[in-house]
Amino acid sequence: MKKFILVLTIIAILASFINPTFAGVEKNMDAFKARGCKNFNGVNKVDFPEFSLKNIDGHLLDNSMSLSNKDFYNNELIIEEYLNSDKEKSLEYDIDFKSECKIIFPESVKEDGKLNNDGSYIIKSNNKNIGLITNLSAIDANGQNLKIVTKKIGNRIQHSFINEEEVIYPVKITVGISQVLAGNYYNYFSDGYWQHRTDGVSLSLYPRKTFYLDSTLEDAWSEVIYMHGSSPNWSNERGMYKQFKCHNMYAPNKRPWNLEPWRPNVSMSQTILAGCNP
Repeated sequence: MKKFILVLTIIAILASFINPTFAGVEKNMDAFKARGCKNFNGVNKVDFPEFSLKNIDGHLLDNSMSLSNKDFYNNELIIEEYLNSDKEKSLEYDIDFKSECKIIFPESVKEDGKLNNDGSYIIKSNNKNIGLITNLSAIDANGQNLKIVTKKIGNRIQHSFINEEEVIYPVKITVGISQVLAGNYYNYFSDGYWQHRTDGVSLSLYPRKTFYLDSTLEDAWSEVIYMHGSSPNWSNERGMYKQFKCHNMYAPNKRPWNLEPWRPNVSMSQTILAGCNP
């Protein structure tokens, strides 16, 4: 009996040391989560370095939140809205520019005269990318992905869905908006340099990731131009761009991506048929 009581006493003493430790870890995790996600319900606006966002009535949407991103260069604001009837077909917000800015479709969607945008946009100021509109989606209650049309009316951005088939409400529309800071090259590439090979000079790039959106692809390319465009080796920019895009689509895991200015500037389809090396 005495041994049993002694064992219980030892367990109680150990528990007094262990419990606060686990409680502290749990508290720290809660604090981390609180830092990582901020709800903007009732906030007048959210400021980015070159622009700010606000809703039509002066407030952001109830479900607006900022999701923490380990990537220093690309903190993202996620806006979500649930539409509950046929009378509600869009997510809208106002964007106020702090300098002369415009919102454009990425140039890549216009290859060969075809428009096939994935819903992403680039926010541009003084010929520099300052933000991206990404993560655009509309899903109904049955999990059906709906087509989205984006319009810019003055300073107002409108994302609306098209119900080509029967839609089951509510419909959840989501959009992500992120800033782009100058000197973003090493966010996209771990390394990049010119090298002389037997068949000619090549720009060898080591991308950190596949560029799934038109907007991120275009922003990464703008950083390539900024970093390497002043080299005497730089020429045939359009041809190199098509090689760059082809590698992203058909050889994303290859390292490095070799872009060669001496190759001919042919159409995108011919570049693809040639295995990105026309």
